[in-house]
Amino acid sequence: MSGRKKPRTGGIIISNVNTREHLDQILQQDPYYQNKVADYSVVEFEPGMTCAELEFLI
Repeated sequence: MSGRKKPRTGGIIISNVNTREHLDQILQQDPYYQNKVADYSVVEFEPGMTCAELEFLI
């Protein structure tokens, strides 16, 4: 899942990869990252509640 922020000062990516290292590998493949157009600030969290459709994220 991904989308832009409001106001449009960046974007948000929600991921359920198993390790931070795996996420870093994925982000390094992003053309924006490779061309130094974007950088990332990763915030890890443990979801506690969700709707039935997103239950797989927990």
